[in-house]
Amino acid sequence: MRFVQAENDLFAGSVLKNIFFDRTPSKAELTACAKLLKSETLEAADASKLSTGEKRRVLLLRGLMSNSHTLIFDEPTANLDANTSAVFWNMLFDWFNQGQRTMIVVSHTIDDASLNRFDTQLNFNALIKS
Repeated sequence: MRFVQAENDLFAGSVLKNIFFDRTPSKAELTACAKLLKSETLEAADASKLSTGEKRRVLLLRGLMSNSHTLIFDEPTANLDANTSAVFWNMLFDWFNQGQRTMIVVSHTIDDASLNRFDTQLNFNALIKS
């Protein structure tokens, strides 16, 4: 299980180390990462110098690139523009559709098209759709 928190706390070191830890990413994984981060950002040696939005995308990629079958996201699209948010949601549902996967997302900001892709939606105390 992988939990991606709302805070943009990264480890000291490179962007790739923050996403993959000590694992060497495949070419396909790097191509997928390039959907959310520019290549020069992916190759950055010091993740602490990234913007807030870039740090957010690194954390999202850390979750998506993990080998976990369960992902929990807290406010995944905070500090992201609408286009980047749409890219993330598409990547998340692509991950989910690989089968035998579970995701839990807590979000105050999600577009209707993405929201309607979830099997179950909760609105604090009320079940909206099941």
